[in-house]
Order: sequence, then structure tokens, then C-alpha cells
Amino acid sequence: MAIISLSLLSLFLHLQSAVAVKPTPPSPCAVSCQSALQEGGLWSQIHDLRQLNACDDTTVFEMAIYNKVDDPNTHLTLKACSVPKNSASVRRETAVAADISSSTKGCTDEAEITQTKVDLQRVVRDASDQTISLDDVSKAADALSAHLGKETNCRTTALFAKSGSTIIGIYAGAAIQKGSAMALLDRFSSELQSDPRGSQASVQLCGDRRQSSLVTGIFVDNRGNVSAVQEAVRTWSDAGCITNYDEEHTISEVDWIATHPLYPLG
Repeated sequence: MAIISLSLLSLFLHLQSAVAVKPTPPSPCAVSCQSALQEGGLWSQIHDLRQLNACDDTTVFEMAIYNKVDDPNTHLTLKACSVPKNSASVRRETAVAADISSSTKGCTDEAEITQTKVDLQRVVRDASDQTISLDDVSKAADALSAHLGKETNCRTTALFAKSGSTIIGIYAGAAIQKGSAMALLDRFSSELQSDPRGSQASVQLCGDRRQSSLVTGIFVDNRGNVSAVQEAVRTWSDAGCITNYDEEHTISEVDWIATHPLYPLG
């Protein structure tokens, strides 16, 4: 009887040991944005949209906007970081870089800041039967703002974020101050709070012979369509405008800050 008991005990300890050393499966999520946004921080690389979708955390990512994600021949590489669900608001990261959000740091010696007011165009698709997730928009917009707060002015921004099935893309031409881009994210989020209708929604400043350096826009898709968001950002990069929509509204008299000139004179 004692031999049987010892055998059972040995088997129990063996199984317990096997469970204890079982390796933890690798997380599908990218590295934390809190560490990636630090000076010299490293970002993850994602080569498959399935990995992006497998992560339940909010993910910020960059990609080559002219390498179409819906082309099977595209070698996809996303530079990404993630915001864990239980982490403190990532928006606090912006306070560290408040000195560059409305400055000429990183610009040419001749650069000057110009403040004005602009009218923005807001457009919506599928407004009659779709609704955008406000919680996911808020999480993605906060993550994007944190990244913008770390960027230097006079540099083009093409940045994306995913929360749930919501994808947001933002484009800001090099002349657009990062402070204006961050304010636009806040304004657009507020607009969606009052009217979240649509499967896709966008706000844009484009047309009127604007060069791409003076174009900006934000595009939201509630069905996880990375390709559609990439196409919108690519359109603005080409100094174009989103023209495929069901409804259009004007957001008037928005405070705007731009930098001129971008390049040395002479």
C-alpha cells in the first residue's frame, strides 16, 4: 500500500513540475508604447494583419502607405507598439513634449509659425445603418495623440491606430504643427460623440490647390478595414481629397497653426 502511495505521490509531483515549467505562449501584442515612445525605444515589427487583429490591446502602427495591404504581393511590415487595457491613460505622455507641439524646433532657420482659422470638411459613409464605437475611437485617438506629442514639427505624419475593430489613420503634412493635429483629433472625437453614425467617417483639410504639406485628415473605419484607412491617408499624401461619401458637413472656424517655409529660402 505504501509503495502505491509513493508511486502516486511521485506521479503527482512529476505532473505538478511539468505544469510549473510549461512556457508561456508569446503575446500577439507589440511592445508597450510607454517604452517604445522613450528616446531610443524599440518598436515591434508585424508582418501579418492577422497578428495585428490577434491583439486585444490598442495598437499604434506605422506602415508604408504606398505598399497596399490588400495586395497579396506586398511584403507587409508594420512598426507597432501597444497600450495595455489596464494601463494609465497614454495621453499623459503628451505632456513630456509640450514644448514641440507649437514650435519651430526641427524646422529651418527661416521657419515662422502662422496662426489662422480654417473650415474643415467632415464626411460620412453608411450613416443610415452603421455606428462607430466611441470607446474604441477614444482609445485609439489617445494613443495617436501620445505619439504626435513626441514627434518633431516640420515632418510629415502618417500614423495609424487600432482599438477593437476600429481603425484610425491620421495624415498631417509637414507644414501642419503637431499641436494642430492633436487638437484636430480631439475635435473629431467630440464630433463623433455627438454624431457617431456611419461605418466610415473622416475630417479633412484639402483641395483649393493645397500642396500635400498643407493637407491634413483623419479617417475612421469601424470594421477593421486597414486597406480603406491606408487608401485615405495615401490620398491626402498625394494632395487629394476623400470624395466617396454619403453625407458632408462643414466644421467652421477651427484654430490652425502651420509653419512656413519648410525649406531654406534662396
